[in-house]
Amino acid sequence: MRPQKRTLVLTLVLAAICLPASRLAGQSDKPAASFGISFSGYVKTDIFYDSRRTVNIREGHYLLFPKEPALDPLSRDVNAKSSFNILSI
Repeated sequence: MRPQKRTLVLTLVLAAICLPASRLAGQSDKPAASFGISFSGYVKTDIFYDSRRTVNIREGHYLLFPKEPALDPLSRDVNAKSSFNILSI
């Protein structure tokens, strides 16, 4: 059997096993609790690297554009500083 065909067969077999199992795991015979706390929601995380300072809004959540060069007395661009950011909402 060729490696590509073997990979396709293995993928199909795994899908045939996992898809029905995931449907069964979502079904439950337990009655809903009439008292308690349940936590649910969505957490979004953005990770990004900027090669220079930028103009942004909402504390960095929305990037508008990179800042123009601003030279110091030694003719170095003060906006050519990189940054690494992680934002979770």
